[in-house]
Amino acid sequence: MVAPRTMLYLDLCAELVVDHLQVIINEWSGPYKEKFLAQDTNTSLKELIDGIAELSRSDLAIERMAVALQNQDQEDKHSCFSDNPHRDIRLNLAGIVNVFKGIYGTINGRSLKEIIEEADSALALKLDNLLTEAQSKVEATAVPFDLAISGGASSAEGAKVQEAVQSSVILP
Repeated sequence: MVAPRTMLYLDLCAELVVDHLQVIINEWSGPYKEKFLAQDTNTSLKELIDGIAELSRSDLAIERMAVALQNQDQEDKHSCFSDNPHRDIRLNLAGIVNVFKGIYGTINGRSLKEIIEEADSALALKLDNLLTEAQSKVEATAVPFDLAISGGASSAEGAKVQEAVQSSVILP
């Protein structure tokens, strides 16, 4: 049995997701799509690469891991009200990799990696290697994440989180 307050929360969260997706649909249906498709291919590729790099760097590395490690505070960790930060961090990175590789479960599509390979195969390989290294470093962090951050950056587990942070700062 789910509590009424929990149901209300879930309903509101679902509404927000739908609202945010509608904003994306509206933007892509409007002038942004025309601008994006009309611009030079290299500019479009740079914007796409910058987008995944920014997600990995600012959101994942800094906001989700580094701040929590620096402050050693549960309130600063991703999913601070659950014991899932380790899972959420891994899945955030998996989402970035999915976009790059054009995969989601059994669904495969034209990937950003393939498009980049056509323009610059060395850059595509570099990005693939950086993402693989980031996944390896993130997977090496302790579960639960509270344990990983509890001793700070100078602890053995904290050093692993710091390595995960550094490897998630993906710069092409």
